[in-house]
Amino acid sequence: MRAYAQESATSSSADPFPAHWPPSLAEYRLVVEADSGPLMLSTGGHFIVPASCPASLFVRFLSENLHRASRRSVERQAEARRTARERAAVEEVRSVFGLLGLDKDENILGEQMIDFCERLLSEAEHLRPYLRGLHIRVSMYYCVLADGQICVPFNFIPRT
Repeated sequence: MRAYAQESATSSSADPFPAHWPPSLAEYRLVVEADSGPLMLSTGGHFIVPASCPASLFVRFLSENLHRASRRSVERQAEARRTARERAAVEEVRSVFGLLGLDKDENILGEQMIDFCERLLSEAEHLRPYLRGLHIRVSMYYCVLADGQICVPFNFIPRT
């Protein structure tokens, strides 16, 4: 990125980079597209720049969006960690209970699924014999679907 930004430097400037830039841009990602188009910042924090973009516009865009790119990158990494935690929790529940499947409705958040799995695991001794071989769908309500899936609300209350 620095090499691209340096193109906009004037020969009289001792330091072509804005003072508020970090010493290294290694944590940022640049995607150069062949077509002309707008400068963009992806949801993952990547700078998307058309190859035809003048370097001076790129430097200004980069300067205005460094903080936002960092934040988006951190958010994406946090989401990846949550997704990994959810996968691990689902796999543990499937293994402990011998389930054929454990899915969730689209409107169930990852944190809700993790909480559901933790509550279900807290009842493992009691529920294990009843759940073996079943397919459970985490939902907003209790029901049994035509294909035999058992829907259980994400916020079910374990027995006391």
